[in-house]
Amino acid sequence: RVPPQPLSQFSLANAEEKNTEEHDFSQRVKAYLLSQYHRPITLEQVARAVGCSPAHLCRRFRELTGVTPFQFLREVRIEAAKRLLNSEMPITRIAEMVGFENPLYFSKVFTKQIGESPQKFRLGMKAAKQSKA
Repeated sequence: RVPPQPLSQFSLANAEEKNTEEHDFSQRVKAYLLSQYHRPITLEQVARAVGCSPAHLCRRFRELTGVTPFQFLREVRIEAAKRLLNSEMPITRIAEMVGFENPLYFSKVFTKQIGESPQKFRLGMKAAKQSKA
């Protein structure tokens, strides 16, 4: 007969299992968003991809990460845009490439998140390059 284990060991094992499941859930959502950020995405598509309802997706992802799935997606898109702004590609094309169908909306979101327009950001990057050279 196996001696009973203290309750704390059961609690710890359950907590570790729960943390692994939570980590797996948020990682699956992030992986999907990272692989699809350049396309228009609906909440239903993300929920279907990770096997849950849209409401559960939003609630659980926010509990685990502190942001909503679409806040995370916006951050991913803006970071991708910042890298692309280092090129000579037109800003309207960059907006399209990172998943924004409307370049004016892209500019508005970028400005709100970064604190300057995509054009000013690009000019700042060029100036920084020239000062290093």
